[in-house]
Amino acid sequence: MPFAKQAVRAKRRFAALHPIYAESFHLLAIVAGAACVAVGLEFFLVPNGLLDGGITGVAILLSNALGWPLGALLAVLNTPFIALAWKYSGWKNAARTTVGVAALSGLTFVFHHSQAVTQELVLALGYGGVLLGIGVGIALRYGGALDGIESLAHVLSEHASMDIDKVILVFNFALFVVAAFVVSPDRAMASFLLFYVVVAPMVSKITGSTSYKTVQIITAEGVQLAQALKSEFKQRVLIGEKTKADGSTISTVTTYIPKLEESLLLERIEAIDPDAFVIVNDATTLIGFTSE
Repeated sequence: MPFAKQAVRAKRRFAALHPIYAESFHLLAIVAGAACVAVGLEFFLVPNGLLDGGITGVAILLSNALGWPLGALLAVLNTPFIALAWKYSGWKNAARTTVGVAALSGLTFVFHHSQAVTQELVLALGYGGVLLGIGVGIALRYGGALDGIESLAHVLSEHASMDIDKVILVFNFALFVVAAFVVSPDRAMASFLLFYVVVAPMVSKITGSTSYKTVQIITAEGVQLAQALKSEFKQRVLIGEKTKADGSTISTVTTYIPKLEESLLLERIEAIDPDAFVIVNDATTLIGFTSE
């Protein structure tokens, strides 16, 4: 068996047998992502009058207007959305988001009033945007979030059939229009470019470019896995059979999942069948295959 395949299988078995250690790794990754975002904000963007999108952008606007620490505003403004996540997204997703927001708030509070690494606008946009993209992408990849707008978009997509990316797009467009009047048109336009030319592509590179993922699982535990996924993730699940090269049959399970729940889905699969073969693809269009 190739070393890479052995390593993946060992990781899955370890995660299944030692869930506390596996969860600790996820939380550390989310904190690391929050650290990247905090450095990008306080050392590159905020000192140069630039904004991020989402609730973080609202917090930056209020911080500039009121003089309050950005970290305190991040904690206060994200609290309602964290509560929303606890109610609608499940405790594990909500707990990871709570850790991510708390880490981001604390680190931005620590870094408050830091001197800008550079005052060159292009460098600040480039390096600050890359740090934000990497940080947000890592957090999402490991099942958390660093901004309440992501939790809000996820809830709306599940309960109001609204596209996650469109919710975020509309919110950020309105935010940057307001920033054009409150801060300045040139900084607002620069922040718009920052978010959609640097940050969003970086996040997509790490997590995928669509709001939903299609998942195909080849497993010996087809019935158990299908029942667990349908019960816990409230999505339609199809189960079938495929013939192996030796003539025996094995189950295939097909479903789809919001991007923000991909990490939780993969963890559940690993817990039930560490030897499962899993294929995850971006879903550009979904017609008819809806939740039950």
